[in-house]
Order: sequence, then structure tokens, then C-alpha cells
Amino acid sequence: SQQAQSLEKLQRRQTTEAVEKLYEYFDFVGQKTPWQWKAEQINPEKEIKKIKEKNPFVKIFCPAFVKVAQIFARSRAESDALTTTLALLRYKANKGQLPEKLDELILAGYLEALPTDPFSGGPFVYKRLGDDFMLYSFGTDCDDDGGTHNRSWDKDDQVFWPVQQTSR
Repeated sequence: SQQAQSLEKLQRRQTTEAVEKLYEYFDFVGQKTPWQWKAEQINPEKEIKKIKEKNPFVKIFCPAFVKVAQIFARSRAESDALTTTLALLRYKANKGQLPEKLDELILAGYLEALPTDPFSGGPFVYKRLGDDFMLYSFGTDCDDDGGTHNRSWDKDDQVFWPVQQTSR
């Protein structure tokens, strides 16, 4: 096959250089959040594709880095949102009402610092809704859709509270 012929023509030095270049880029991009990618106009998929196209070995064996980075950011957002939600619920249980702003959780000792939403570059969006609240992330599209929930994370916002109904 054509792929087998391409692999046979590979030279070790060129493949090693391509893999090193790819992992240097992974290191560079991996230290940034999806929000930073957007703000700095970094397009990891495009850049990784350029590197992969130059070497069939890299093209075949390269991990789906962008997807892995997105999953890591989502996991981080979910963990930090849980911590923030628990702090809000504890604050309400102890003080009888919700804080006006998330900063009050720090002042009252419920959080050491406000977690950063990896998809906005700022804190999670907190809206006090009477005796309840909404807490959400911008989600992977990196923009504020006003708390419109999308459970697949591929567009809209990721609402953590109130817990969203999902259809099965």
C-alpha cells in the first residue's frame, strides 16, 4: 500500500526531529487553557496537522492531543465548579443566604482563591437567582451564552448549578 511505502522511505533522523517538534509544540500548547488558545489565536489542530503531514509515522501514531487537552480542561472545570458549588452551599447553610458575589467566599474563608474557568480566563459565571443560584462555565466555544446548557460540551455553556435535567 501507499502508506507502507511511505513508512519504508522514512529516515530515523527526520522522524525523530518530527516527533521532537511535535512534542515541543504539545508542551507549548499544553501549558495554555482553551481560553488562552482563543485569545492568542493559537490553532493547535491546524499546527499539529502541519507537523503530522510531513511525516507518515507521526501522522499514524500521533495522539489526539487537542481532544485530550479539551477533556483535561473540562475535567478541571468540573472539579473546580464542584468545589465552588460546595462553598456556595456551605456559605448559604451557615449565613442563611447566598453571597452577592463569588469574592465573598474568599473573604468568609470558604475558598482560598476563585478557580479560573479554563474556557473564559476568568472565574465561573455566578448569578444569584433569589434563594438559588446559577454557576456555569463558558464551555468549549469559549463564549458566554447566558447560561444556555449543552450537556455535550461542544457548544453553549456548561451549567453546573442548578443541576441540569438530561434526557436518556
